[in-house]
Amino acid sequence: MCELAFGLMLSLARSIPRLDSVVKKGEWPRNDGTELAGKTLGIVGFGAIGKNLATRARAFGMRVVAFDPYFDQAFASLHGVEQKTLDETIELADFLSLHVPLTKETKYMIDEQAIARMKKGAFIINTARGGLVNEAAAASALKSGQLGGIGLDAYEVEPVTDSPL
Repeated sequence: MCELAFGLMLSLARSIPRLDSVVKKGEWPRNDGTELAGKTLGIVGFGAIGKNLATRARAFGMRVVAFDPYFDQAFASLHGVEQKTLDETIELADFLSLHVPLTKETKYMIDEQAIARMKKGAFIINTARGGLVNEAAAASALKSGQLGGIGLDAYEVEPVTDSPL
C-alpha cells in the first residue's frame, strides 16, 4: 500500500494520467505539474504503512507531518517526521495521505469542513478505506479548485458504479 500511495502522489504531482492521454493524441503539452521536494506530506495514521511512506517522502525532500493517537516518537525523531494534531496535519499538507481504519470516528473524517481547511490546490491520497473521504465534498472541491487532485484506491461503494469522483 505504501508504494501505491507514493505512486498516486507522484502521478498527481506530475499530472501523469493527463499528460499520458494527451501525448497519445499527438499533443506535446508543457508539464504544469509540481515537484515533491519542498512540499509537505501529511500522514493520517502513522502505523507501518504511514511510516514507510514517510521514509520515501523524506528521500524525495519532502517535509513530513503526521497524526496518530499512538504516535511513534522514536521512529519520527529518527526519520525527521513532525508530530501534529489531526487539524494541523490537514491544514499543513500539500499532499494528505490517509492510513486509518474505517470506524464511526473516522467515517467522513475528510468532509467539506476538513477540505475547506486544506491548502488551496492540495491533494488527497486514500489507499486505506472507502468512507474516510466524503466523495461528494471532494468532487465539489475538485470542481472549485480547492483540491488539486485526489488519488483513490478505496471508494465508499465498491465496485465503483456511481461515484461523483
